[in-house]
Amino acid sequence: MPSNHVGRLLGLVVLMAGVAGAVPAWPQTRSLPEAPGTWKPWKPFAASGSARQEQAATPALVKAFEAELLALNAILRRAPAVAAPVGFSVETWGHLAGYAVAEDAPGQPPGAALPLGGGLTFGAFPIFEYERNGKMIREDTGETALQQFFVNQIEPGLIDRGNVADWGAIDRDAFLQPMPQGEIAGLPRYGDGLVIARDPAALWTPLSHHAALDLVVKAREVEVSGFQRSVDALTARLAVVRDPASRAKRLDEARQAAASMPDPAAFIKQIEEAIPIEEASLVKEVVTDWINGLSPAELAPRRATTRKPRRSARGCAELSDL
Repeated sequence: MPSNHVGRLLGLVVLMAGVAGAVPAWPQTRSLPEAPGTWKPWKPFAASGSARQEQAATPALVKAFEAELLALNAILRRAPAVAAPVGFSVETWGHLAGYAVAEDAPGQPPGAALPLGGGLTFGAFPIFEYERNGKMIREDTGETALQQFFVNQIEPGLIDRGNVADWGAIDRDAFLQPMPQGEIAGLPRYGDGLVIARDPAALWTPLSHHAALDLVVKAREVEVSGFQRSVDALTARLAVVRDPASRAKRLDEARQAAASMPDPAAFIKQIEEAIPIEEASLVKEVVTDWINGLSPAELAPRRATTRKPRRSARGCAELSDL
């Protein structure tokens, strides 16, 4: 992100459309599209303790950051389409975002080294009225579409980040650089978002080939570790099922439970038959037992054949499919 900003304040603003809603279903509701609206007072600034701690934000910095958002809010109030609301009232509020360092994001700077991040939300709430106890009540609240201004942050859901399949689902802070889909008023558009940056080139930090391969290795390690945990759990369960003492205890518990049943012998027989079935199922789930059960012919190496590498139009060597 840009670093040539004042202190740790405003450096990047991202605009994104919110989720559309509807007017509440009050009885006898009637829209008032011609009614004059208002700009409601700025809501209390949301800055949770965890967000302040993660961004190392002092009370003075939080107050200064809110002042920057209020300056942005003042610009919005001068926009011709909303300066004098008709048929709707405007509510705006701001927040300080959290900043959690990802475990698998090497080189990610601490929150104290970055400009404060947060955002401003703009909502135009339709004006309507409804009858209650014989009196007409006017409202300008409910649900509506929202415009969100994200400052000094690009959240994963804000811009469509291309994923690299070989990185798996590990927690990371790397992605394929998204390409803009045209411009609006000279600003690059990414999906439903517009980006305003002092230095557009500073939005993305290149990832080295070595770091990209490190993520592949880490993803493979996570995958292998998951498989190993599954195998260990299945192996432990298989040992319990095969243990004579465990089997005897299980059958003894079945006999005690069957004492109050209409047909105790049938229940005990069902348990006796279920134990070897469970054992066979666990054996199939444990891969190592599959390998141990292979014949010498099945374990023998097979010869792999491949055609010679061919040259592409770009002059790079490409191997054909095995």
